[in-house]
Amino acid sequence: MDILQSDWDPEKIKKIEEEKIKRQSEKDQDKIKKIEEEKKRKNKDNKP
Repeated sequence: MDILQSDWDPEKIKKIEEEKIKRQSEKDQDKIKKIEEEKKRKNKDNKP
């Protein structure tokens, strides 16, 4: 996200950065969850 020069407010920028990080970590959490569930499913399938 580009920040306009006139919009250059440290607090605002900080908030934007924090939001980005938060969103990214939520995405990562979702990915990790999906991978874990996938592993569990595969393990179930592999049991005789």
